[in-house]
Amino acid sequence: MNEITRETRQLSFQDINKNEKKRYEQIFNILKGKEMTAKEVAVEMCK
Repeated sequence: MNEITRETRQLSFQDINKNEKKRYEQIFNILKGKEMTAKEVAVEMCK
């Protein structure tokens, strides 16, 4: 595998990890003290 491909893959992976952490924080904030289904959380996230 060439070096540019490795670098691009690594940058993409790092970007996904940042977004993943942000998404977890959003979900935790929505769920604070509540019991909700995955669908209910998704609806709240779209608002």
